[in-house]
Amino acid sequence: MKNHGPSRTYLTVNDALPDLARHVLDGDELGSRKGERVLERLHQQITLTEPWDRYPRLGLRKASLPAQIAETMWILSGRNDVEWLSYYLPRAIEFSDDGETWRGGYGPRLRNFGGRMFGDAVGPTIPVDQLDAVVRELRANPTSRRAVLGIWDPLMDARRANEGPWKDIPCNDFISFQSRLGELHAHVFVRSNDLVWGWSGINAFEWSVLQEVIAGILGIEVGTLTFSISSLHAYDRHWEKLRKIGAAYPAPEEHFDPLDTFDAPRLTRDDLRPRSVAELDEEISEWFKAEARIREAKSFDEAWAEANSAARSSLFTSFLQVLAAARFQRPDDLPSRILRQSLKASPRAPFAVDEEREEFHTKQGPVLTKTAPPAPGRKILQRIPSRLSLARTSEELAAEIEILHDSKHAAYGDSWKRRGETLGILANIARKVDRLGTTDDTETALDTAVDLLVYLTKYQAWLSDKISGTDLSDGTGVVNRWIADLIRSAYADGRPYPAEFLATDINSSLLDDRWGRDETRTLPEDKLNVVILMSRRAARHVLGLWREGK
Repeated sequence: MKNHGPSRTYLTVNDALPDLARHVLDGDELGSRKGERVLERLHQQITLTEPWDRYPRLGLRKASLPAQIAETMWILSGRNDVEWLSYYLPRAIEFSDDGETWRGGYGPRLRNFGGRMFGDAVGPTIPVDQLDAVVRELRANPTSRRAVLGIWDPLMDARRANEGPWKDIPCNDFISFQSRLGELHAHVFVRSNDLVWGWSGINAFEWSVLQEVIAGILGIEVGTLTFSISSLHAYDRHWEKLRKIGAAYPAPEEHFDPLDTFDAPRLTRDDLRPRSVAELDEEISEWFKAEARIREAKSFDEAWAEANSAARSSLFTSFLQVLAAARFQRPDDLPSRILRQSLKASPRAPFAVDEEREEFHTKQGPVLTKTAPPAPGRKILQRIPSRLSLARTSEELAAEIEILHDSKHAAYGDSWKRRGETLGILANIARKVDRLGTTDDTETALDTAVDLLVYLTKYQAWLSDKISGTDLSDGTGVVNRWIADLIRSAYADGRPYPAEFLATDINSSLLDDRWGRDETRTLPEDKLNVVILMSRRAARHVLGLWREGK
């Protein structure tokens, strides 16, 4: 059995998943109850230091943001009925033993433990709202070590083992909270965690919201969110997805810079946060009424008005806004950039009916195009320079680069790599390097720099495919995401990179005889490190030109 490994700490769930994908895929193989193959790591501890940054932004993961929101609110309200949840999570009924409820659903166990949760009376005669109990405990004694939520119920869950196989036994079994120095920390104990459908699919999202809700009621900040997992695993149906995720996104220590300022709403920052569990329940009740009206709305404007009229906290309002935007496929109307990006990285919502609209994602990742791409050809060169120069923020610049990339891909497809590394990829890079710093009637210096950045990033994806057997270089999704990351990093760096330096660097590395004429003398892994470095410098050059208005 392989070494279980030390505790692993990340900023966010998006930082964690690629690294955990690589880690679990290198684990031990075993079977499962259903005969599936499983790769597993035992006794893992994972800590998120910024758990409020919960929205999924990894396009290859394709997590459904509406489903995550729906299941989280369903749990907070104490519900476990399958019918309502199935609207957002069609697979819900697959995990129900009676077709009506999740017997192991967390909602009743958190909000009504010991009540009639499963159709038969078990446990104590007086049910307990554990959420309220935790709030009361921490208010009475802020440094208490007794603020715990128990989910595993031996009277139900141990009994099932004696009665035969049941579909639905809770995987997350115990949560403790610690208030220290004005921050609320949470610790979740998990007996069994599927990395894809479980941990990254809902658990990191739902428990971060619960943590934030409790912190908001107490009037303190959110601290760390830690998971102690007995079995962290991945089923064979997800191995290929995880391989692509692990190859597409860098390890945390290789991140260029932390993500720029998080702009999604947070409950603890909201002046109208609930001050008690009773106020919370009132707001949750109003939230579900608004959700029903959004589902029945005849137009986006009607749904949007409902989203903005019901909830008192910005966090719950944002949840309704996502459901309204997804209902009518209008993510660009969301006020938060993070929410827009998250919804576009999610798969098509089950309730979206307009089949003529463009998908929010591709096989490779999110497509963040805000407008229809222009016709390909010379008109692109005439249109894009002014749009690039007029971009007011680095995010708008990244969006315009994406439109350019999508437009050219629509015209030329994968012809850039059809002739191979030397005659195709490196030849395109060489042509752009020779034009660096030049502006004429057909192309500006900024045009050239952007094209070079795109080609370098596509080359990075191509090399990743060679190393890992993926198809990241097909289409535009992954490359667009990487370019956006490079632009953010360059903006945070703030230092321009002159054209003459960049040309010298690329000519002396990528385009020298050893590299360009003999593809067998340099390993793809070695090449990839050089191309990543050149891509970073090219992004700094682009930002320098953009800031100068060239």
